[in-house]
Order: sequence, then structure tokens, then C-alpha cells
Amino acid sequence: QESVSAPALEQAELDRLLRLHVGAKTKAAKLKAKEVVGWLLEEGASLEALFGDADFDIRAAAAAALAGLGEEAAPQAAALLGSADCRTRATAAEALGKLGAAALPHCAGIAALL
Repeated sequence: QESVSAPALEQAELDRLLRLHVGAKTKAAKLKAKEVVGWLLEEGASLEALFGDADFDIRAAAAAALAGLGEEAAPQAAALLGSADCRTRATAAEALGKLGAAALPHCAGIAALL
């Protein structure tokens, strides 16, 4: 098992580790991807960068990880509804959808995307 410290990671190595864990399609791998993305968020990774990543699996894992934080994550997702990047906006809406009733105060932001 690979164990690394966030400040010691080079960006290319971070990308390699993320793609390694996110690329697999099993349920266990998806849980691992959510864990990896959650760790990245805890270490200060850019939520906007993860939500706008070109890889769908990374975006999905980021949305799931943020939603896993619960209702306090809703404002973070809602803030990205106004991003210039369409993938970021779509992933923010997905994350809010996963939050259920906690997303109700942000419905106007989602409706504005339609």
C-alpha cells in the first residue's frame, strides 16, 4: 500500500496515484477513489480543479466525496455553480443532487443552469 505525505508529492505522482485508484470500476475501487478524493480535499486540493477534471471518474468521485461530508458541504458545491467551466458546474450540480434536502437553499443556482 502506498503511503505519501501531501507536501512531498510531485503533481505528476499525485495525478498517477489518483488515476490508479479512480480508474478501476469495482465497488471497492470506487470507494477507494472516494477516499482518495476525500483525502485530497482534506489536504487542501482545489475542489474546482477536481470538479473540472477531464476524467469523468475523478469528477464523480469528487462529487461523492463532497456529498459524503454532509449538508455543510452544500455551500462549497453551490459556489461552483457559477464556474466558467461547464464540467465544474455540472459536477457541482451533481454533488448538490447527492446532498438531497440540504441542497434546497441552492435550487435557484441549479435552475439558472437550465
